[in-house]
Amino acid sequence: MTNPNPTRALVVDDDAVFRKYMAKGLRASGLEVVLAEDGEEALQVVEGGLHGPIDVVLLDIMMPRKTGLECLESLRSAGRQVPVIFISAKETAEDRAHGLELGADDYVVKPFSLRELIARIAAVVERRHSMPRLEQGPLMLDLGLRKAWFEGSELGRLGRVFGLGR
Repeated sequence: MTNPNPTRALVVDDDAVFRKYMAKGLRASGLEVVLAEDGEEALQVVEGGLHGPIDVVLLDIMMPRKTGLECLESLRSAGRQVPVIFISAKETAEDRAHGLELGADDYVVKPFSLRELIARIAAVVERRHSMPRLEQGPLMLDLGLRKAWFEGSELGRLGRVFGLGR
């Protein structure tokens, strides 16, 4: 029996062999897959909606034209809150922290286990869909979007509001 609403993942990587491997593995795990070769194409896919809504973006960092970091910044500055998981060979703690501070939902270092990635995708998508919106007087926190408002004015991303991000 097929899932009537499978998770739609956008795989963004400049390595065609890696994209093909990812597509095969993700599809075998029941996900729908859309492919892009760089950040520019990824933004067109997410913003254009030609492939339907994207549930999660699997984003490499080191790519030509627009890096994964630039792509994520463009998505977030445009108000796009699609979950993003960086998949990168950049493995230092500083690299991972920087990606998360920019608004990524997770960070996976290459090489990785496909089974672990599938579990991370499921967790990120579920978490994004199940996060509540909290209101107390003039303060509102949207945990799914990770944003805060005070008296209707947006304060920004929660990490920045509480001094944890850039």
